[in-house]
Amino acid sequence: MSVAERARSPDEAIRLGLEPDVAWYKAQQIHPPIARLCTPTQLADSARIAEWLGLDPTRFGGNNSGENGDGINDDLLGDTGQLPEDANIDVDIKFKDFDSSKFSNILWKCGKCKVATNLISAIRNASCLKCGEQKIETVHIRNLIGLVIRDLQNQAFLGWAKCNSEDCNAITRQVTVEGAGDHCFQESCTGRLKPLHFTSKDLHQHLIFLMELAKKYRPEAVDIVQEAVDANAYDTINLVDLFSALTIRGV
Repeated sequence: MSVAERARSPDEAIRLGLEPDVAWYKAQQIHPPIARLCTPTQLADSARIAEWLGLDPTRFGGNNSGENGDGINDDLLGDTGQLPEDANIDVDIKFKDFDSSKFSNILWKCGKCKVATNLISAIRNASCLKCGEQKIETVHIRNLIGLVIRDLQNQAFLGWAKCNSEDCNAITRQVTVEGAGDHCFQESCTGRLKPLHFTSKDLHQHLIFLMELAKKYRPEAVDIVQEAVDANAYDTINLVDLFSALTIRGV
């Protein structure tokens, strides 16, 4: 029987004593938006989300047709349990156009030739680029990474924003309680506040770049970057918190 044939108005359902098809609503109305919400996080694939909802996870694994067992287009849901397609691309290729200027103020200095090297070059090389005699120790790299992470965090947490209205252009760190917190605080201004400089998203991107770089060249220093990424939690959704408020009577 098709969905249209099974559909009933609320009044008719009450009169006939019919129960709603909870599994159908979970699969069609609840699962898709949650899956799309979790897509950037890499935390859970469609099957795992289905399992959290009490559905059959095998029907949400995706297939070549682009639809799962409930007729939901997997292209829209995404496969959040898998790493992005470029996850295995070499970091030097993946981030070849990445603006690493934010790392330029943290330097390693050779003790022999006294030439300073920026952090990115220090991570990529085992010894001084000029004389080749001074080894770039891991302990120094870990210290420099810690310094640059604190510097990036400080920039992101400043929170400066600018009104996008040409008649206003106010610059502030104030956060309003109207709308999404981006309304301009100036009276009678209808503009929106836009991040002026370094945002939380920028911080996350820089941390990911730093972590990928460390994984390739300095694996012994990955933990310090990973700790910062976890604390930043920009791309993280806590599924326990997400589902804790979801209670359906009779299930």
